[in-house]
Amino acid sequence: MSRAILCADYDETLTVEDTIHLLPQLAACELSQTERRRFLERWERDSKWYYSRWEQVFTDALDALSSLPPDPQGRLEALHRAFLDLERESIQMVVQEGYLRGIRRERLIRAGRQVRFHPEARETLQAAAQAGYRLWVLSVNWSRDLIAAGLEDLPVEIVSNDLVFDASGRSTGALQGGLHSGFDKREELRALRKKGGPILYIGDSITDLLALLEADVGILFGEKRSTIRACERCGIARLPLRLEPLPLPPGAVLTTNSWGEIREFLLKIPWRERVGVEPTADA
Repeated sequence: MSRAILCADYDETLTVEDTIHLLPQLAACELSQTERRRFLERWERDSKWYYSRWEQVFTDALDALSSLPPDPQGRLEALHRAFLDLERESIQMVVQEGYLRGIRRERLIRAGRQVRFHPEARETLQAAAQAGYRLWVLSVNWSRDLIAAGLEDLPVEIVSNDLVFDASGRSTGALQGGLHSGFDKREELRALRKKGGPILYIGDSITDLLALLEADVGILFGEKRSTIRACERCGIARLPLRLEPLPLPPGAVLTTNSWGEIREFLLKIPWRERVGVEPTADA
């Protein structure tokens, strides 16, 4: 039987902060002082527009859930559908406004190497790899190179969007890849399932919730208020990881604020047996 898969989100699950904001800043570094100021003012304006729209869509979508049957999966899918138009519109805006244009690949890699991670996050991934887990990162981040630079010493497969570069090594402003929503993450997780072996997924945001429920074991990291509100309104039960409540009931996730606690769970708790998967010599 195949080895277990440990799959994690990147921004704010592994990292302390969201790293997508680094990309427009790197693009601005290539501009003159006057152009840079105007560029960053436009970025700040459009970012405020996006977050204002996001909050409104989120509030309206939560209110609409009360009219749906009390099914966590169905309510969660309805919540994600509410964001699809906004996400498409925001990606189009980022590309059209050139917020990702002109970034030098070498600057991008240096920035990725300086990203701060949660305490014990990288150590947990390394320990899991040594214990035989296959490591994956699923991210809606716009740069695979940025993620890879932060994880370059780890044996991890990365699925994310990525910048397009020209022959000189500068980004054109275009994006490639189609990982933009919670539905996309769930589909990627289903594709991973075809590789065999049980799957444990770790994420922190609303975008991760469908993948968390799809995995054999889903661990919700942190206490992001929007994610907790979504869980409460969708009827997703949150059970403390330290209590080891396996097997999980349908529509439930484990919760923790500690990568050290996750590491202990991965290495000491026979969770693969407790979700109905037989242990094997290569696991």
